[in-house]
Amino acid sequence: MPFGKKDVNTKESVHQPSKSKSKGKPSVATKSSASSGKTNAAGKESTSSAAPTPLSTAANQFKPRKDFVIKKTNLNVAIMAPISVDKSDGRGMQDAAYLALEDLNVKKVNLVSIDTGSDEQSMKKAIAKLKSQEIDVIIGPLNRERAELVYQEYAKDRNVLIMALGGQDEISQYPGLYFLDFVPKQQVDRLMQYAKSQGYTDIYALLPNTQYGQGIYKDLYDNKTRVNLLGVRTYDVDGNDKDASFNQAVLEVKNVVADLYKQQAAKRSEDKSMNVALLIPEGGPRLDYVAENVKLVGGQNLLQLKKLGTSLWMNYPTKSLPDLEGAWITDSPQNMKIAFEQRFKSRFGYVPPRNASIAYDAVALIAGVSTQSDADIQLNSGSLMNGNGFEGATGVFKFTEDGFTSRLFSIYEVRAGRFVEIDKAPENFSD
Repeated sequence: MPFGKKDVNTKESVHQPSKSKSKGKPSVATKSSASSGKTNAAGKESTSSAAPTPLSTAANQFKPRKDFVIKKTNLNVAIMAPISVDKSDGRGMQDAAYLALEDLNVKKVNLVSIDTGSDEQSMKKAIAKLKSQEIDVIIGPLNRERAELVYQEYAKDRNVLIMALGGQDEISQYPGLYFLDFVPKQQVDRLMQYAKSQGYTDIYALLPNTQYGQGIYKDLYDNKTRVNLLGVRTYDVDGNDKDASFNQAVLEVKNVVADLYKQQAAKRSEDKSMNVALLIPEGGPRLDYVAENVKLVGGQNLLQLKKLGTSLWMNYPTKSLPDLEGAWITDSPQNMKIAFEQRFKSRFGYVPPRNASIAYDAVALIAGVSTQSDADIQLNSGSLMNGNGFEGATGVFKFTEDGFTSRLFSIYEVRAGRFVEIDKAPENFSD
């Protein structure tokens, strides 16, 4: 049996965003413990099969990290992104925010776009605009340092909520700051659990020398009882020699994998696979380069290496899926994401960038848990701390006591150039 070929007895679903026929409006849904029905953020019945089973509220709620009640005629929500630097991402987040308000038919939320630029002067102007507009909720900025600066300079002494991106998995020290992002540790945990269940415990990793890569390395190292970490090779993503650093790292991985095969070739039999896997948390051109260089390691007669990846494979499409046949990755269930992408493209005429779906969920969540009357709109901190979770374009998620987002992930396999769901995400956070 070819190396890496495992029989997985499960019902399959195929992810093809550009060809999918999924329909329906994406929505953010709260799960009520008082009813067996599933409701969306506006309180209406939801038929989405992605909604988790209602959990016990008493067992899953916790005290908000910062108590606040915002009661105003109109809620002012800012989208903070480097619009002048990355027009596609900034524009996508803005359009997604407006789409969320349209989907929920919200009339009392004012959206404001604030450009964070790329330098210190741009951030000063952005914070000044926050103050002049009296912003109540901030979606962004797109990295941890800028989010903490916004908290210190603007939100610290106000009833303001910040939902930033780029926080990774370190504890947030600021009580009004939350990170509505994908935590790499959660994805790697899910991926390693599945790999182990299929007999893959020997792992080699190729990681970027960034906070993202360092978080993955720490998780692999901390879970030595679950996986046998054969080695880690890192590479730089900044500086003049970043390409050389990456190319050298891939060459070393190629040599390491070849040596592993030589060492174990004598032990291999026809009926036993070599359970060695390579973790590649990359996407786009870098993943293409890795796939091209690793696919023929050891020659045609040796068994194939199992490749593992994260949601970056879907977020940054690769041309090399044929070379990654049989690989496993982890990502959120795709049904709500596909529905969002289709509706977004139909409404605005282009494919939404990666952060658009996160901005959509943030605004839809705020609009959905706010209470409205003829005179005022009100948002309170406790409404966000629903341990039962929310269902949105990015899947099912909830906030944690540390200020980050916990998510439920599926396992996908690359088959004939497509991502096929082979192990579904848990239906709720208690599984």
